[in-house]
Amino acid sequence: MPVGIQPTKNDIDNRLGMLSLQTNQVFTQWQLFKQHLDDMTDEQLEALAYSPADIADIRAATNDVGLMTGIFAGVATLAEPHDFRLSIKKFWGVGF
Repeated sequence: MPVGIQPTKNDIDNRLGMLSLQTNQVFTQWQLFKQHLDDMTDEQLEALAYSPADIADIRAATNDVGLMTGIFAGVATLAEPHDFRLSIKKFWGVGF
């Protein structure tokens, strides 16, 4: 008798479908969020109490995710390996 959970075809199909849907939704949300931030000036962000350093971090993160979104959509390429987590990990908090 095998130990542990024995997934069924239905389990795998459901997980694959949900992860695929969530991946597409997250990239779409990032794209919309980046467009919104790109429309904002640094002065507008400073008026919301962001420091110039914060704004640079925000712009770097959204630019990185914008490139990753373009790669996902097939409209951009990446010549060299790049760890996209570097610019966004400061925003996801401690312990993750």
